[in-house]
Amino acid sequence: GLPVSEPAGSMIVDIGGGTCEVAIISLAGIVHSYSARQAGGDAMDECIMNYLKRVYNLLIGERTAEMIKIQIGSAYPTGEETTMEVRGRDVVAGLPKTLTITSEEIRGALKEDLRH
Repeated sequence: GLPVSEPAGSMIVDIGGGTCEVAIISLAGIVHSYSARQAGGDAMDECIMNYLKRVYNLLIGERTAEMIKIQIGSAYPTGEETTMEVRGRDVVAGLPKTLTITSEEIRGALKEDLRH
């Protein structure tokens, strides 16, 4: 549905597991494209896992980090802040722990990775 055949540019971003690919399309052709191996969805999951461990001493798995990213993750404020209940293992006590995190926190956790 993008106006790719018009003289205006349309940017397409594909964030995969291990790569992030960006293309600018205009006049039915690719004007410029770029692929970054370090900025994929896996790196974002890692940022979320590290944030929860550093701030809350909570260990979560890759699947949980992926769910957090999909459900409440964003690069910019969306106008409506959301929360999510997260379960993991407390690093100090070694016991299961549940906490509620906000989309603002996850945005902050992803900020450094998204700058690259």
